[in-house]
Amino acid sequence: MELDSSHWRSWPPAGGSATAFNDAPTEEPYECPTVSTESLVDSAVSCAQEWGILGSKTAAVDDVTSPTITPDNIWKHPDAHPMVLALMLIDRYGEDVTGWMPVTVQQTLEKDGIQLSNSAYAKILSVFVLLASPAPWRRWEVFHWVARGLSGQQPNIVYLESPEIGHLFVMADLMRLTDPKRSTGTEVDKYVAAVLKEDGIHYAPDPLHFAQRELDDPKIQCERCNTINRDDNDVRCVSCGHRKLEKLPGEFEEAKKTSESLWKARKAMPIVRAVDGLPDNGPGNAVYRLLVHWDYARRVRSQMVQQLRMVGARR
Repeated sequence: MELDSSHWRSWPPAGGSATAFNDAPTEEPYECPTVSTESLVDSAVSCAQEWGILGSKTAAVDDVTSPTITPDNIWKHPDAHPMVLALMLIDRYGEDVTGWMPVTVQQTLEKDGIQLSNSAYAKILSVFVLLASPAPWRRWEVFHWVARGLSGQQPNIVYLESPEIGHLFVMADLMRLTDPKRSTGTEVDKYVAAVLKEDGIHYAPDPLHFAQRELDDPKIQCERCNTINRDDNDVRCVSCGHRKLEKLPGEFEEAKKTSESLWKARKAMPIVRAVDGLPDNGPGNAVYRLLVHWDYARRVRSQMVQQLRMVGARR
């Protein structure tokens, strides 16, 4: 079937508008992207074409990864894509469903004879946060909880459990799908960089490239007082005011360059071929971990396209 938004209803109705949110008094008001099946499906198609999964709206899905999923079991299936679940709810109950209390969503579906798994429930609520708030782009803790929720994991309010790198890939994909024009804040950049550093990774490939500057942690040295400070594009030394500042090479610059080269040469390969023959050193081991998590993210991308086709054809 053709994958396009004509299989879905669309709102807000004519004359309707998105709600503006203020994240903080000192920041510009946040204009929510339009929450409609039409706009979200169109955005999903654009992303799938950018990812190379769709050459056109009628192209075949390259990698069907969940052949057992159906419109009836999707509410409980562990491979249910979060955006597809959210679109089905929006299509069923209207745009306002994204603002319902979590228990209302669950009870309404139960009343209509639909039982949600805990995994699907976490995915739906996480997508609703992306649709209704700028917080995942600005606040590291919200980014953290949403990234885990999109993978179907319940939030842990006792321990801070770091998401897998594959979860970061999926989170960045859905952030781009939901609001492609919005950039991440410094808090989120630093958080993603910290997760990558903890795994010994010094190169952040797309769609996580926004964290590369924080991974690099660039430094400058004053020629007069020899003070070394972070490079925040200052034109004077913050210690003595001298204008001559020298940019210092990154501590892991060579590891980053080697990792980038290995990544670009192997990212499009099937995972078995991609990891075969990687050098047994720091960059090689780091790229190995990236490729394993990238394989998970690619499967999730294919699942989105497959499931959008499936539920759209059902209409």
